[in-house]
Amino acid sequence: MFLFAMVLALIVVSIPLAIVAILSAFIPFIGSFAIGILMSIVGIWLFSSFLFYREGYSELGSCFTDSYVMLSKKLIQYGVATYIVNFIFQMAIMMISIIPMIIISLISYNFLGLDAAFFDSSWGKLLMTLGGMFITLFTLFLYMAGVLANGIIYETAKDLKFGERIYGIIDQIGGKNE
Repeated sequence: MFLFAMVLALIVVSIPLAIVAILSAFIPFIGSFAIGILMSIVGIWLFSSFLFYREGYSELGSCFTDSYVMLSKKLIQYGVATYIVNFIFQMAIMMISIIPMIIISLISYNFLGLDAAFFDSSWGKLLMTLGGMFITLFTLFLYMAGVLANGIIYETAKDLKFGERIYGIIDQIGGKNE
């Protein structure tokens, strides 16, 4: 049910988002950051809407407006923060994955003979499979880290709106302080 409601909400907001994205595309260098921040804002809004609906704070019809009202005071700050966190995660994943790929490429080229027949051999298939698995695992980690960043922003905004002391609850995990 939420998926269909989300598609309808995205159809409604797609025209203003498209206008802002097109205008931002004409601003050199800063425009790409503005588009990324805009998409981060939309992602936080949808993520918060889903959690509002799932946790029972709002009904399906009002979860989108309730989450917008909750996030509206600091929407740009949350969007920038999410964009920066996701950018850092992407750079870290790139740096972590590029060094092993360079090492494997050098080993393949120098010791195994990298030519057209290499990819038909068992070594070539093994290295391609391991490389694909490596990239897939790091991509999954990237998206899990992005969800974590959105979750932290959601819990912070929920704490500001409803007055729930999330950090106090987290401190109580594991038993009583003695």
